Amino acid sequence: GITTVLGVDTDKKAAATHRALFRGLTVDDWDLGNGSTVETVSELITDCGISVIVGGPPCQPFSKAGRSLIRSLVTKGKRTDHDGRRDLWISFLEIVRNTRPVAVLMENVPEIALDRDGLIIRTMVDELEEMGYGVEVDLIESGRQGVPQLRNRLILVALSQGRRYRFPDESEDNWTLGDAIGDLPALDGGPRYEFRDLRSRDDSPPDATDVEYRYIRPVTSDWFSFSEFDFDDAWHAFSEELGLPDPPEESGDDPGRGDDGSLPYQPA
Repeated sequence: GITTVLGVDTDKKAAATHRALFRGLTVDDWDLGNGSTVETVSELITDCGISVIVGGPPCQPFSKAGRSLIRSLVTKGKRTDHDGRRDLWISFLEIVRNTRPVAVLMENVPEIALDRDGLIIRTMVDELEEMGYGVEVDLIESGRQGVPQLRNRLILVALSQGRRYRFPDESEDNWTLGDAIGDLPALDGGPRYEFRDLRSRDDSPPDATDVEYRYIRPVTSDWFSFSEFDFDDAWHAFSEELGLPDPPEESGDDPGRGDDGSLPYQPA
């Protein structure tokens, strides 16, 4: 196995999670886009005798969702169009060049392989091979590797002395959450509301008489018509169970209901 010795990230919440789960040093204020920081990290890795470097350069500049958000922020004038995170793979590669670990592992979104006509991945493979590493790159479907997620990732593995890594064979079936934890005993979800649809046709618009609800708690689980649903009663029930204070009284009619007390329905 691998023992984590050093972790570096500028996301303080991510670093706090890493610090809670792994021993060793976790740093949350070192910018790997800074050359002096790259040198500091390289010296730590060398001094500690670290033999495996694992990294995930930020994926936001390459992922579809990340690029869309960046374009939106640029359009609104909330940021510049240059994203320095796009070039942190260079820092990752420089640390490897400075420290020459036994093994290197990098993961990112598949779109990084398409960025700049494949320049990033081709450059990484070429430079790692020049350092004497055997490099393998593959697109992994996590669900076919025993991980209950619908997540595709590009994985790069480089081994020293020209050795080649062999990726595990994929399963024919996707590993689901049910496969992973379906044999665990059921848990009581605590006090909560559940609803059920009584319509004979799913495409017909519902009204209050088509829906039943029940409030699940140790003493009752009876079903009631949604037309009898009272929001004030619901709040007081939750407040009593969770120890919340009652909301302040407000004057005026409830804007969420019609004159006859019915609930509004807005077709999707």
